[in-house]
Amino acid sequence: MKTAICLHNATVITGYSIMRNCAVYIKNNQIADVYNEERFKNKKFSPKVKIIDVNGAYVMPGMIDTHIHGIGGKGADDADYKSILHMSEILPQYGVTSFIPTCCTAKEDKLIEKIKAIVKSMGKEKGANILGIHLEGPFISPERSGFQAVDGIYPVSLPLMDKLFKAGKNKIINMTVAPELKNMRELALFCNEKGIILQ
Repeated sequence: MKTAICLHNATVITGYSIMRNCAVYIKNNQIADVYNEERFKNKKFSPKVKIIDVNGAYVMPGMIDTHIHGIGGKGADDADYKSILHMSEILPQYGVTSFIPTCCTAKEDKLIEKIKAIVKSMGKEKGANILGIHLEGPFISPERSGFQAVDGIYPVSLPLMDKLFKAGKNKIINMTVAPELKNMRELALFCNEKGIILQ
């Protein structure tokens, strides 16, 4: 037994129901069982199992934030790996256990800095796990840029995409694009081959 915890006197949220007066047994970072409080009282646990009374608190699966620019005054657009790690430390307070830092459009060099900062932070998290990188652009419509920096919007370019991909060291998970742009088919084929989801 590597690690084992039992959270008892919990209100368990399953996604389908709310189960009051329950215990959740976690072994090797996975939920191994859920008991009602009566069954918990009759269980004989190894002395190595850490038993925690959560006093009726909610216990639920961790949330995954797939589009987040920042939190706590720090963000992905800072181009600083310490900012990403700061996000990782704060997010669990809000029930987020994994996240995908999202970068806004920026000039090529700055965008590459942002990507490299996220890559540098991965594996150093002390809180929420960093799953990869989400790029908003740079291949979006300049006519529908919203709050994105217009000087960071580029025509579809496979050489630029290849630079971004290499800077991301295969960590770019998804990218927001404008599907109507010229050469989008070629970009889609490139991204499909690399496992990048276009949205």
